[in-house]
Amino acid sequence: MKAVRRWEKNEKVQLIGTEYEIEETLYVLNRTPGLESVTEPVFRTKVQYLIDRYRLLAVILYDGNTVWGRDGLMRDFRRVVAQNATCTMSNNLYKFFSLCIGTIAHYDRLGWAERYPDTESLRKLFACNEMGERVRDYVPEWKTDVKSIVVAMEGVLDIPHII
Repeated sequence: MKAVRRWEKNEKVQLIGTEYEIEETLYVLNRTPGLESVTEPVFRTKVQYLIDRYRLLAVILYDGNTVWGRDGLMRDFRRVVAQNATCTMSNNLYKFFSLCIGTIAHYDRLGWAERYPDTESLRKLFACNEMGERVRDYVPEWKTDVKSIVVAMEGVLDIPHII
């Protein structure tokens, strides 16, 4: 059963997961000096590192917005690109796409994959999302975790730094 808990050191930080996942995440957050008083962009960068380093499983929200780990998403993204089939993406990658890069949900994961079925469609999407923007430019600067993932994904897709 999933639980929700606020981090006592920063009321803007919320954790979602099992009790064990939350306790494990709190242990890491509480042992990271200065984390409670940094700005949101810095918090997101530092916590992204912690998610990847300790393989934290609780969902971490800052002011209601998910902080994303990079390693798992990139592993899944590289596999999808290598297989040239977005229908093989994980639910986590689908959530990232539907919440962070300027696309709508398209009903569900398979509906999204039907709209963007292969690597070439991902290239086109990253160059111009459903909001008419390059994904890198669409992501706000304060979402440092999302921005670093999008930049890495563009590298996998061989999208030039400047189009």
